This record gives sequence, structure tokens and C-alpha cells, in this order.
Amino acid sequence: MKKFNLAVVHAGFDKTGSTAIQSAMDSSREALLRNEGIAYMPGRWQAELGSYFSENPAAYVFNKLQKIENIEQIRQRDEAYIHSIEQWLDNIDLANSLVLSYEGFPGMDTRGLRMLREFALRYAEQARIVCYVRSPLSYAISGMSQQVKSGFRANPPV
Repeated sequence: MKKFNLAVVHAGFDKTGSTAIQSAMDSSREALLRNEGIAYMPGRWQAELGSYFSENPAAYVFNKLQKIENIEQIRQRDEAYIHSIEQWLDNIDLANSLVLSYEGFPGMDTRGLRMLREFALRYAEQARIVCYVRSPLSYAISGMSQQVKSGFRANPPV
């Protein structure tokens, strides 16, 4: 039996305000559930969910950023994560909407996106994807700045 009217998959690309949205949702989780009927999945974001459904998890952006290449290690972590999420979902009451978010969702392979959608539809009547974008020039400047802050070259050689 489905519990939610709507599942919203927030898929903001990096440098589009996703971190601020995720932080607000994370810090307001209980108030959102109590006052608005919105269940935000545990954690500031749900990167492991994308990894779990990815056809090639070692190539998934979250695992690359974490520098995890061992497929068995990835699968064990992802299995534990999906189990904990399913338990959490089975115990959510008073929610009309489910929200999950990660910047890496837009980079998922087609099979992974389909599987993520099927997962959402197991718990909701409908699934909606909200994708944030930013103008290319503004994004490029911000993206290069972020690379430098992270210790990378702004313009890596091609």
C-alpha cells in the first residue's frame, strides 16, 4: 500500500543552491513533517540512493568524490543504506509527500534513473522530478571558483 500522494526527487546540479535547500530541509525535518506533511529522507542528501540504483556504482559521482572504487565495499554500504531507508519509510506517519535530494541524480545512467523512479513509486502515487539549473556563464564562474577552493586547477588541461 502506498503511503504518500507525491514523491519529489530534487535533482539540482551543483552551484544551483542545492546545498542550501538540503540544509534547510535537513534542519527542519521534524517541523516539515508535523506542520506540512512533508517527509524528507534521513541525511542532508541521499547520495547513496543514486549509488544503489546506478548501473555502474564505481563510476557514480558520489563514489568518485569519496574515492571509493571497491565495488564490494560500495554495494555493502548501499545495501545497508537502502535497508535503513526502507525501515524509515515503513515507519513514517502523517506525511503526504516524500522528498529526496542529491546533486548527482542528474548524472545517473538511464537504468539507474528508472530504478530510482520505480523506488519512489513503491511509496507514492506519483513521482515528480524538480531539477534546478543555472545560466552557463554564471555557473562557469562559480564552478571554477569552487574548484580552486577545493584545491583543483580552475582550468585543467584538455
